Amino acid sequence: MSVVNAELRRGPQGAWDIHGIVYNVGDVPIILLGADGPDGEDGYIFATHDDITEELFEIALQPGNALDLMHGGLFLRFEDLDSPPVGEASISFYFDGFVMPVDVRVMRP
Repeated sequence: MSVVNAELRRGPQGAWDIHGIVYNVGDVPIILLGADGPDGEDGYIFATHDDITEELFEIALQPGNALDLMHGGLFLRFEDLDSPPVGEASISFYFDGFVMPVDVRVMRP
């Protein structure tokens, strides 16, 4: 697994969204289940299509493929963070079978 250009951006109604690119550089499929925030908050997967945003419970990523997490498409969201992050924050991506810590840049509006 590799995560690049990871950013934490202020979303609607006090939420924080994770954008970036997640690569499956391995040789087996993996399943993204969600994330943990800097203080252990739960992060969920969302998808936007035709201006409708829905929660997804998991998303599969085949070997050699990538997920482009971005506004208006697939993204991870923390509905509320205990402490507003500044500068850089440490989060964790949850996959089936392992957890991957990731440092993300905190983008200011």
